[in-house]
Amino acid sequence: MKLTRILSAIVCVTALATTSTAWAQAKYNWRLTTFVPENNQVFIDYVQVFVDLVHELTEGEVRIQPFGAGVLAGAFEGYRAVQQGTADLAFMYPPFITNEDPANAVLGGMPGGMSPMGMLNWLYEDDGAKLWTEFRRQTMGLHPIIAGAVPTEIFLHSHKAINDISDLKGMRIRTAGAWADILRDFGATPTVVPPAEIFTMLERRGVDAIEFVTPAGNEKAGYHNVAPYIIVPGVHQPSGAYEIVMRNQVWDELPENLKMKINAAGRLATIDSFLRTTNQDVDSVQTFISGRNEIIELPPAVIEAMVQASHAWAQKAAETQEAAGNDWMQRIYGSYAAYQQKWNAAANFRWLDTVSTD
Repeated sequence: MKLTRILSAIVCVTALATTSTAWAQAKYNWRLTTFVPENNQVFIDYVQVFVDLVHELTEGEVRIQPFGAGVLAGAFEGYRAVQQGTADLAFMYPPFITNEDPANAVLGGMPGGMSPMGMLNWLYEDDGAKLWTEFRRQTMGLHPIIAGAVPTEIFLHSHKAINDISDLKGMRIRTAGAWADILRDFGATPTVVPPAEIFTMLERRGVDAIEFVTPAGNEKAGYHNVAPYIIVPGVHQPSGAYEIVMRNQVWDELPENLKMKINAAGRLATIDSFLRTTNQDVDSVQTFISGRNEIIELPPAVIEAMVQASHAWAQKAAETQEAAGNDWMQRIYGSYAAYQQKWNAAANFRWLDTVSTD
C-alpha cells in the first residue's frame, strides 16, 4: 500500500476516533479561507488533505476549520483577510496577486516553465522554497507553507478551435496571473473571474474559452459538456504550487515542535495531493478521449512561440521591477530560469514513457 494511502487511512480513522476529544483539547484553533467552494476538487484534494494532516501530525493540538470562498473572504481576498485578521490562514494560489508583484507568477508555476517534477525539485532541493518564504515574509508579513503541487493543466476548454497562434486573436479567455498579460500579446482578451463563476461564463458564452486547474478538476466541473474543443498541452501552466499563509507573528510564536509538524504536513500534503490529482487526471483524460469533444494538440511552433513570449514577459518584468527598486522578481525568476536550464540540460536522460504498448 502506498505511503500516501496509509497516511490517509490513519487520518480518517484517527479523526473518527478523536473528534470529540481532540478538538476540545486543541491549543490553536484557526479558521482558514480559500479561493474555491467547498465542493470543488481543489478544496477536497488539497485543502482538506492539509487540514487533516495537520490535525493528525499535531495530535489534535492544532485545529483548522476550512471555509470555502465567500464565507470569510472573497475568492481573491485571502491574503488580505489574513493580514487583517478576518481569517487565521488562507489557502491561495500566488498568481492571483501577480499584479502586486510579478514574482508571484513564478512561484505559482510560470507559463512556459518547468514540468511538475522540475518544479518540485526547484522548490525542495534547490532554493525555491527558501526564496518563497523570504519573499512572502518580507513583502507581505505572511509566513508561507507550500501545500500542494499542481500537475499540468489543460490549455483551454473552448468554443473555438485553435490550430495557429493567430487563432487567439480576438478570443475572450478566462485566465489569471501572468498568462493574462501574455495573451494580450497574441491579440486575445483575458478575463479574470472567480472559480465558482467559470462554468456559467463558459456555458453562456460570456467567454470563448477558459483554463482552470487540471483534467480531473475540469471533468468534475463539467467544462467539456458545454465547450466542444479541448486544447492541449498546458503550456500556460506546466506545473504550479499552492500555499498556506499565516501572519509572521502567529508562526513565530509557535513551539518548534509544532512548526516541524506543520511543515511536515505541508510537504506530505504536497506529495499526496499531487499523486491523487495526477492519478485522477489519467482517468479524466480517458473520459475526454472517448467522449464527444474534439481534442486539438497545439503545433510545436505555437508552443515555442508561447514559451518564448512567457520568458520574455518574465525578463521584462524583472528588469522593470529592479529599476523601481524591487529585486524580488529578478531573484526568484533568475533562480527558477537557471534551474529550468539545468533541468532541461539533463532531459535526454529521462524516459518519457510515450511509446505505445498496444
